[in-house]
Amino acid sequence: MKKGKIHTWIKARWDAVKAWREAMRERMKAWRERQTQEYGEVEATSKRITIESVTSNFLDVWGFGNKNIFITLKHLFWRPGFMMRDYLEGRRGRIMQPVMMLVVLTLVLMFMVKVMPVEVVPRQDVGSQFDELRTKLMNTEEADSEEKAKALRFVDVAEKFAVIHDKVRHWEDEHPDFGLLLQFSWTILLLWLLFRKTEDKTYNFAEIMTVVCYALCQLQAISIVWLACTAWWHPQISFHPFIFSYWIAHVVFFIDFQQLFQRRWWSTLWRTAIALAF
Repeated sequence: MKKGKIHTWIKARWDAVKAWREAMRERMKAWRERQTQEYGEVEATSKRITIESVTSNFLDVWGFGNKNIFITLKHLFWRPGFMMRDYLEGRRGRIMQPVMMLVVLTLVLMFMVKVMPVEVVPRQDVGSQFDELRTKLMNTEEADSEEKAKALRFVDVAEKFAVIHDKVRHWEDEHPDFGLLLQFSWTILLLWLLFRKTEDKTYNFAEIMTVVCYALCQLQAISIVWLACTAWWHPQISFHPFIFSYWIAHVVFFIDFQQLFQRRWWSTLWRTAIALAF
């Protein structure tokens, strides 16, 4: 081929490649437009992404965002039951989510226990009492050998359960704050059975769990203040189940349930006593 023909052939091939690229570009543009249309129109309130918006989105993931833990604590101790009712009915405003708030307060209390001059006193093991009981049974002269054997077998079975129980209690002593959450997780079902029905509404299990989470937030806040005020002259503390006196929990739960469920005082009192006794 002559030079002119080679130049014409290369130009024709190059024009074909450019046409193919342009066709692919138009096809991809149409495909992106179809994808964009699936997400709807641009919102009128949409703003440009900034560091502030990214930070707000990050806090939303962890349950904060425009929420305020101090405002929530204010309502929890000024009008706890009424605040819980507002939250359940959707009037939430800047009220913080209960589960995230409970985790934050629990972590704060755990940090204070680690850094302040206090020592968590473990509870006595239940399993340590079985050796003494077994010795008493062996020294009993009135019972025959068959009765002793049955009693010893019962003691052995009870001791196995006691060892498991002691392991759970040791974990609670090592992690007292989360141990408190574990203890109250067992009582949520009983609270739901006792308080789920009122004159104007029936509460489901998730709603009662939300109420208990807020009540535990109150108790954790009280524990933080109690520890800060008493750690310096009471270096040894014990969680069973609270740092403070147990009757304070009865008062807190009674006020919460009285305001929230609007029952008669006696009806709220005996239900609260049964739930916490469990």
